[in-house]
Amino acid sequence: YDHPKEVPAWKVWNGTAWEEQETVRVEEFFSQALWEVQGNCSIKLAGSCVASAGYLQEGYGNSQSCKITALSAGTINVISFDTEVMWDLLTVHGLTYDGRVGPTNVALAIGDALAWNSDVSTTSSGWMLCSDVTTTPEPT
Repeated sequence: YDHPKEVPAWKVWNGTAWEEQETVRVEEFFSQALWEVQGNCSIKLAGSCVASAGYLQEGYGNSQSCKITALSAGTINVISFDTEVMWDLLTVHGLTYDGRVGPTNVALAIGDALAWNSDVSTTSSGWMLCSDVTTTPEPT
């Protein structure tokens, strides 16, 4: 399969702000990740979201963990959140989230870390979080 060199786009992140464009080079599109992931999680939707392994498929597994680092300041939007209550935990800023309550509207700075850990029994469908990028306007 020959991958396209350009994809349609409405807005593109230029490092400091969103710019409207008709197309964007594929290499640029996939280099705009807002998260870095180590472990059993995955980047979704061209880098704007992160999810537990198996999200929207079989769900996450037992004894999974990952560290997620924010590469851009922003606010977490919970797309979906479903974990085993009290045992499978997502930790953000020292607070743990489980069950069906995720970290909605939590602000992140560049370098902030999230941690995901599932225990050795009972799994669920998992979670997906996206980030609204926060930009700081230049002084006038």
